[in-house]
Amino acid sequence: MTADEVGRRLRLPLSTVYHLAKTGKLPAVQFGRSWRFPAASIERLGGATPSLRVLVVDDDAVTCGLVSSALEPCGCQVSEAGNVEQALQLCRRHRFDVMFIDLKLPDRDGTELIRELLGEYSLNQMVVITAHPDISLVGELLKLGPVTLLCKPLALEQLIECVKRITGKHLMAGADNDQGASRSLKNSPAPTTSVTPLNAQAADTIGR
Repeated sequence: MTADEVGRRLRLPLSTVYHLAKTGKLPAVQFGRSWRFPAASIERLGGATPSLRVLVVDDDAVTCGLVSSALEPCGCQVSEAGNVEQALQLCRRHRFDVMFIDLKLPDRDGTELIRELLGEYSLNQMVVITAHPDISLVGELLKLGPVTLLCKPLALEQLIECVKRITGKHLMAGADNDQGASRSLKNSPAPTTSVTPLNAQAADTIGR
């Protein structure tokens, strides 16, 4: 297994995986500058298949609550951060499968957080959420590559489909939660954008 695969399996940041390998706390063999890990040993350490871990970075409690209410019944572990610094602290301790990041945060812009995380995560894993798309910030994001943009107010179904698309995993909820989600969806506003990678055409649409 590669270091990245170990990080995803054990829910650890890459920096932690490398540290554990170098100190002999994870079984590993070094080949030049790369590390390889025995799959059987890592699987034993990982135990049962873990649930998806999701991070929502937003200073709006309503948005954080909506993401949790949509994804936790589906078996996801949802963590919340109110600003960039809190998000970075969580990312140092945990490995996330998907992140929902508000474009405007109290301490710094969400684009700055995305830039800092690109060494550990792919752009595909980070979903931008915003109530008022800022064209200049959207332009900065487009320089990094295709990103997914969701406009508030968010809908439960929209969040679930987004996680399924990014992870390739099928999310299942219990019957009671399915009924609750259905009731909530009836009262939820329709999503203002589709869950697709943002591109130049979408940016032009936002500008209009």
